[in-house]
Amino acid sequence: MSRPLKSFLGYYNTYFKKVYQYIFFRIGYDTQLAEDLTSETFLKAIEHFDDFDETKSFNAWIYRIAHNLLVDHYKRSKIETTPLENAENDVKEEAAFAAEIDRKSLLKKIHFALEKLPQQQKDVVILKYVNELDTKEIAHSLDMEESHVRVLLSRATQTLNKQFSFFKD
Repeated sequence: MSRPLKSFLGYYNTYFKKVYQYIFFRIGYDTQLAEDLTSETFLKAIEHFDDFDETKSFNAWIYRIAHNLLVDHYKRSKIETTPLENAENDVKEEAAFAAEIDRKSLLKKIHFALEKLPQQQKDVVILKYVNELDTKEIAHSLDMEESHVRVLLSRATQTLNKQFSFFKD
């Protein structure tokens, strides 16, 4: 590796938690699997760190690696997302994660609403609002046009607004 390890460690410290959260939400709140896939993401990143173009966004690059690993995981395992009841139990067992969530009821509502979205819409919502990527970074991470990301976000937002208006009663 010709780039300094210290440079990679800075990225690792900045993005580890964000990548973990992205994976955690995508795989149905399985802590062990999220940890494994997050580790694998950063292992691949360090193996290919010399190939990273520093004129581009590290943010988009690391999420692209994570997304590709998730796709590979789903292809290998053909696992559907965890049902809401199981996810709720997993979240309750995750004391460290639950401590970061201010309101458990809101998490349940968000999970319920997200589970109703088509997979691509769920992906862009998580990357946009949980991981705070911009449209260009999401497009690069998911290998799609920015205009398609904007359409998916718009549709997802409309759907979520309708679902959350239901919860307001």
